[in-house]
Amino acid sequence: GEPYLHWIKEAVAANEPYDQIARDLLTASGPAHGRDNGETGYYLRDRGMPEDNMANTARVFLGTRLECAQCHN
Repeated sequence: GEPYLHWIKEAVAANEPYDQIARDLLTASGPAHGRDNGETGYYLRDRGMPEDNMANTARVFLGTRLECAQCHN
């Protein structure tokens, strides 16, 4: 998680626009522990659990909960 924390602190300190931070997080790819690839740390929390990652992403960026949709129509 250290590269992710470093990346997010730098993005906030540089006053990057929220939409750019969100875009960087959602399109991140590559090795999670790469020195210049901290944004991939967003995916480490839910590694191997794509439904949980989708639910957390929808909640954070869309403000809606989709967890219940995994079991209910």
